[in-house]
Amino acid sequence: MSSGKGDNVAIGIDLGTAYSKVAIWKHDHVEIIRDERGNHVHPSIVAFSDTECIIGQEAQDQLARNFPNSIFDTKRIIGRRFDDKIVQSSIPRWPFAVFRKDGKSYYQVLHKGEFKELTPQENAAFIISQLRHTAETYLGTTVTNAVISVPASFTDAQRQAIKDAGIIAGLSITRIIKEPSAAALAFALNKKITHQKRVLIIDLGASVTDVTLCTIEDDVIDVLATAGNAHLGGRNFEDRLVDDLAQEFKRCSRQDISSDVRALNRLRIVCERTKRTLSTSTETTIDIGSLAADIDFSTTVTRARFEALNKDLFESILEPVRKVLNDAKEEKNSIDEVVLVGGSSRIPKIRQLVSEFFGGKELNTALDANEAVVIGAAFLGAMLTSSVAPKFGELLLVEATSLTIGTEGPNGEMVPIIRHNVSIPIKRMEVFSTSKDNQFKVSIPIYEGESPKARENNILGMLDIAGIPSAPREHPLLKVDFNIDSNGILDVFEGFKFDESTLRVTINKGGLSKKEVERMAKEVKAYRDEDRLKSFRNGLDSNIADLSIGTSFD
Repeated sequence: MSSGKGDNVAIGIDLGTAYSKVAIWKHDHVEIIRDERGNHVHPSIVAFSDTECIIGQEAQDQLARNFPNSIFDTKRIIGRRFDDKIVQSSIPRWPFAVFRKDGKSYYQVLHKGEFKELTPQENAAFIISQLRHTAETYLGTTVTNAVISVPASFTDAQRQAIKDAGIIAGLSITRIIKEPSAAALAFALNKKITHQKRVLIIDLGASVTDVTLCTIEDDVIDVLATAGNAHLGGRNFEDRLVDDLAQEFKRCSRQDISSDVRALNRLRIVCERTKRTLSTSTETTIDIGSLAADIDFSTTVTRARFEALNKDLFESILEPVRKVLNDAKEEKNSIDEVVLVGGSSRIPKIRQLVSEFFGGKELNTALDANEAVVIGAAFLGAMLTSSVAPKFGELLLVEATSLTIGTEGPNGEMVPIIRHNVSIPIKRMEVFSTSKDNQFKVSIPIYEGESPKARENNILGMLDIAGIPSAPREHPLLKVDFNIDSNGILDVFEGFKFDESTLRVTINKGGLSKKEVERMAKEVKAYRDEDRLKSFRNGLDSNIADLSIGTSFD
């Protein structure tokens, strides 16, 4: 594989809950990269066996035979602590083991006869590494840079975890971009919009619903407001169907599979296909042999039944739409375009509800629902690495903060430092003081979220200010600079007293250390090198066998 000229290419990666995509800007357009099988969507699954680690379509093909050692839904868990309610509600539905370690979530799998522990960051890194390999095979050159998309509602910890996963996979992360913002870039690409348009992007993914309102004019995309629901996506719709069909199976067979993880996950695989089928058909038939106790299960699922099961979930999609309009102080009739992206945006009932909310407005579905995000990510990668022709490279994306960052006030209230929907990158200076006489160190919890009560928000980390000289309480005035970078990730800079003497300032977010990231990067690379060597040997053996057969006929 060559290196050099291709080293500056930044691929775009849409790291999805269920499926991932990778793309590159080439010949003045974005090309979605296909793997050796010709697939342009890659299952976000990593499986471990007695002999190897397999990823993507190959991992999905063996899923039903190896549930306990096949890890999926990593995007639902990455960057979340073990006691997070989304993690806790998901664990009973997952066939693989998730356990607590230092307050964090870890996986446990059986690999080569031994139990192996790994973090969600490592698992995501395996997927990203495979996407990188797919891109390198297609391009014939080394790829070291990437733009990775994340849900707009991701917390600071989740963004950092995705960035760490990219680094563990051997990539330099050029930018972390919000998925609806990437879709906005894809929407604006190849369009000359001279009069300001207000564009609402609704991104319905497998685990998250995001809504972003932006203006587009003269090649400038300005994000006005963002809102989302980190608990709502296609997986939730499937869960409703799984639970309903499990009850139907119980009624007709007297077999309760509610605690049978293998049966539930076999049912889940079928329900995912059923959900997709019902977007284009009004009914479909389900047939599963020996679902439990050697009893087959066959039934018909109608679109009407699926819609009834998810009525409240579908309607809740409009909540972040209302919030975005309210935050931006815009009316429904001021929106010029409503753009739907994400796999679940194809569900007819959802389209109907959104259209009716906007007074019967025709929705813009011109973008490929599954490809819009990766197209935008790849285009941004080209712009950031100067790999795009000037006629395309004039688009400017002005991102905004998704969540308010602040501290707790004297009455438990959230005291904002940086508010949500403020353009990034941004820096704010905040002044703190001591609560006791001669206090040489101060530790302050930093929160993110929109609840007026600080402790109802997510705790981002602990801000530690050290090196404070002896003084009466509330006397030292301590200045700290808070910076949110272009990736939406918070950092803090050295603080100063007002006499400009330097203070030691750190923020402990509880994520991976630099040493941990470096160690994991070496381990993932070793895994991938071993598996690729094995694949090469298998291919060589196959070619030798074919050659031998051919020779025997001569």
